[in-house]
Amino acid sequence: MTDAAKQEQYAAVWPAASAVADRLASEAVEYDDEDGRAFNLTVATGIIASAMLSPEAKPTEGAKPTPEERASDAEATAVLMIRQHRQQQEHYGRLIDELADAGKALVDAITFDESGAMVAGKYQGGNGGLISRQTIIKADQLRRALAKVGR
Repeated sequence: MTDAAKQEQYAAVWPAASAVADRLASEAVEYDDEDGRAFNLTVATGIIASAMLSPEAKPTEGAKPTPEERASDAEATAVLMIRQHRQQQEHYGRLIDELADAGKALVDAITFDESGAMVAGKYQGGNGGLISRQTIIKADQLRRALAKVGR
């Protein structure tokens, strides 16, 4: 197939692919600027158009699927990918929160071991700079949180 023929095929399905991409944009990642949004919509439209033209697309009862059926399949795949992306973001957000909490707890434990706690404007207690069992436990908690993110 010549490049001109490929371009004609893409031109034929581009409006349908663009409509799918526009509809999916509301579910997709937020964009910082119009240029980034336009670029990502163009890329998404190209991917959807390619899926619509793909010869590997599943046949519908022995017949070649229509561009609309391919667009529907491409849309379903894109929605699934968006949902998976959001789930990953939420998972990593929870891991970051866990890391931040464990890091703060360790810093607080080290500060207490060194200086004690501020009571009535004076530091009281503490371990005189010696590491307590509680601080070692906090360090282990941070180590486990880091292991969850592969660090």
